[in-house]
Amino acid sequence: MATVKAIHGSKSLKSALDYVENPDKAEVITGINCNAETACDEMETTKFMYNKTGGRTYIHLIQSWHQDEDFFTAEEKEKLKDKSDVEILRSKAKKANEIAQKLIKGLDLFDGFEVVISTHIDREHIHNHIIINSVNYVNGSKWHTSAQDLQSIKNKSDEICKDYGLSITEKGKTFEGKERKKISTYTKEAQWVQEQAKGKNIDSYVYRIGAWVSKARQIATNKEEFIKILNEKNIGVKWEDNRKYITFTDLEREKENPKKCKIRDKTLNQYFDLNLTKDTLSKEFKTKQEQSTERGKEYTKIKSDVNVRATAIMANAKKEIKNDVIMTQARRITRQISGRNRSRANIDTIRSQIATLTQALNIINNSGGSVNLGLDMTRASERVEIEQAINTLQSNLSSEIARAEANIVLSGR
Repeated sequence: MATVKAIHGSKSLKSALDYVENPDKAEVITGINCNAETACDEMETTKFMYNKTGGRTYIHLIQSWHQDEDFFTAEEKEKLKDKSDVEILRSKAKKANEIAQKLIKGLDLFDGFEVVISTHIDREHIHNHIIINSVNYVNGSKWHTSAQDLQSIKNKSDEICKDYGLSITEKGKTFEGKERKKISTYTKEAQWVQEQAKGKNIDSYVYRIGAWVSKARQIATNKEEFIKILNEKNIGVKWEDNRKYITFTDLEREKENPKKCKIRDKTLNQYFDLNLTKDTLSKEFKTKQEQSTERGKEYTKIKSDVNVRATAIMANAKKEIKNDVIMTQARRITRQISGRNRSRANIDTIRSQIATLTQALNIINNSGGSVNLGLDMTRASERVEIEQAINTLQSNLSSEIARAEANIVLSGR
């Protein structure tokens, strides 16, 4: 049985990919519409190309199976009966990754998006981490999904699991068949704090503060931003230079019970092992600022490189278009010279035709392969055909000039 969750993390795209591709956790890694090894660079390039580097940078889905899920058919079990536990686990991971690939390829929702699927075996249950670039590499559109879209992903996952003979979780229930608690906002930080709190008698306001402090810590790049994020969640922060500890207050709880609404960073550490102090936060903020500066430099370099490549592509395209126009004109002229649509031309027209054919001849001489004039000829015969046309035109030009000079003489008489 498989469940599918959407994770709203605050990590950068690179950090998210580094996590899911961690060799200590991942057994099988595949890329769809990208190479898994260079996925981060490819996804970032897509964003730069469409000038959509801000906002949400990726989507993170987790597809999980129960630890007792039987992934194999009777025939497959027979082949694996003499295999070690490690080899069997690897075979399960390979199949789990295969299921995720079919999920991505089986929904139009994912068309044109670069996706990395990483199957983890570091826990009792096998699970897939699915990272999706937020910008479509085909048309530059941003990823937008609704609750209905997420449900369609879950439905497709169930459908594929059924095809593989796997069990399906009942809607609204956990693997164990218990009613699933609804969570309005699911984040990695909240989940981590929840796991840390297991087996401990902790007041709800302490849990709430712990969850939001962890979230703010991931997002903020300085002290002021950290405090602002928490204030917006009705959590007061007392961070003063003359005090050793930071004090957090659940402002909503304070209205009901002023005595049980505050907690210091030191006490939060005892509950959740956050390693939360003024010093550690300040160092983290400084590191983020330095990383941000480096990313800015990297962005400028990549943007410059992309602009150079784009300029070269445009210049080449313009050149090819110009060459195509010249060759089309050359095709028309050679057909006129060969006897079709023959028309008498004046001196300027003939000179223009000679110039066009000369340009066409230069294109052929400078090309690495055959240039198609629509005459179904090899490059050598194309050259001969145009040279003959130029000779004919030069002869015509001489005749036209002689005729014009004769007319001048006659009019002078």
